[in-house]
Amino acid sequence: MHFVSLKGTQTQDYIEFFRTKLPLAFQTPDDKDVLQWRAPVYEKAFKSYEATMAKIAKQKDCFALVQTLLSLKQIIPDLPVSSKQADCTLLRFYLYLLPVVNLALVQNEKATKDMFIEFVNLLTDS
Repeated sequence: MHFVSLKGTQTQDYIEFFRTKLPLAFQTPDDKDVLQWRAPVYEKAFKSYEATMAKIAKQKDCFALVQTLLSLKQIIPDLPVSSKQADCTLLRFYLYLLPVVNLALVQNEKATKDMFIEFVNLLTDS
C-alpha cells in the first residue's frame, strides 16, 4: 500500500500523511462504525491537532510539523506495529518522519537535530 500521492509537493504529502493517518491510528470504530478514541489520553493529545495541522499544511512548515509530532511523544510508542491495525504504524511513522526532518533541517538545523535526537531516544526507550 502506497500512501504518498506525489500529486502535490513532497512536503504536502508528508504533512497530509501525518494529518490524516496519525489520528486514525488511535481510534477504533464502534458498533455503528463511528470512530472513537481508544483511550481518553489520545483524545486529549489530539484536541487541537487538526487546527495545528491545518496551519502547518497552509504554511508547508516542516519544522513546525516536527515540533507538533514531538509534542505527541508520550503516545507515539503506542502506535500499532501491524498495518492490519492502522495505516500509520510505528515503522511508517519513523519512515515518514525522516524526510520531514531532512526538510526541517533547512529551516533550523540545530533545533531540528535536537528534536530528532528526542525521537531516536523515544524509539530506543520503547
